[in-house]
Amino acid sequence: MWVRIGTAAVTLPLFLGALWAGGLFFLGLTALLAGIGFWEYSQMWRRQGRAVPAGLGGALAVALVLAAGWQGPPGLVAALTACALAILAAQVLGYRRYTPADAGLTLAGVVYVGWLFAHFPLLRERPGDLRPLLFAFLITWVSDTSAYFVGRALGRRKLAPDLSPGKTVAGAAAGTLLAALAGGLGAPALLAGAAPVDPRWLPALGTALGAAGAVAGLIGDLAESALKRHVGVKDSGGLLPGHGGVLDRFDSALFTVPLVYYVLLLLGG
Repeated sequence: MWVRIGTAAVTLPLFLGALWAGGLFFLGLTALLAGIGFWEYSQMWRRQGRAVPAGLGGALAVALVLAAGWQGPPGLVAALTACALAILAAQVLGYRRYTPADAGLTLAGVVYVGWLFAHFPLLRERPGDLRPLLFAFLITWVSDTSAYFVGRALGRRKLAPDLSPGKTVAGAAAGTLLAALAGGLGAPALLAGAAPVDPRWLPALGTALGAAGAVAGLIGDLAESALKRHVGVKDSGGLLPGHGGVLDRFDSALFTVPLVYYVLLLLGG
């Protein structure tokens, strides 16, 4: 526990500082996280004898984040197209040792890590400044934390024992309810100006987004757990003592942040 607290005490101020500064500071940090995240992904598949090139995939994941930060959604779509072509070209040039299955895993990793991380700077630069991204992190943190403690105290029925034995139905329900509550309470301060919604409706929007974000985060958590179970590892990496790797720390946020981004986008914010 003390190791986890110590790691958080060092890394959290750095992350929040970059988030507050925005611009190249936050974009650079997010790109770094994407590069490390893909390296973790490739190393997990390496345990299964798969050739998922960390250099190529990591560079492409970073490119997606940078394209999103510099050119917005059009740049992200163009970069993803270029990534797919680059991976297919690599498979053709290295066909003797780089199979179509390996190319598919590489592309899946670029989408999972690079595409999802790219939504961090996209949401950071939307109307509302950093507040919508803070909202996404708030509901993720409330959901994860409450699910953990309620699950330990009251959880009896397992939610997905084959994927994550620690997850319980009670914990998931509590995480969803408390994230909805946090979203409703936080929306007037964090979502005002982020979408053309009557201020009187912001608590309702925040409540709905909080509940949906909790479910999305849970799916993200279980998706990474499924990957780790398949390759036979407990953590995606060891960069963050007590927390595991980058993918372990951001597995829920990788699904919650894009959800918040697209909901606000559809609302016209």
